[in-house]
Amino acid sequence: MSSLPLTDTETEEIRKIKHRLDSDEKVEIVAKQSRIHPGGSATSPDIIFITNKRIIIKNPSLLGAREIMSLLRMIRLHQ
Repeated sequence: MSSLPLTDTETEEIRKIKHRLDSDEKVEIVAKQSRIHPGGSATSPDIIFITNKRIIIKNPSLLGAREIMSLLRMIRLHQ
């Protein structure tokens, strides 16, 4: 899978969750919830990280003072 180069903001977000990644895990895609579009969160938008092993959803709350992390393992559908 070839991925686009990460922005400085995405690299900073990855640094914040680095301690939760396995040693051989690599973040491929970072997606951040909109602050202004419908369904967005103006104060603390969710961030989704897709790695080579799982999907990580970072849900900050209290203006980023607290966060909830959801970790979803990916399964192989085709061999």
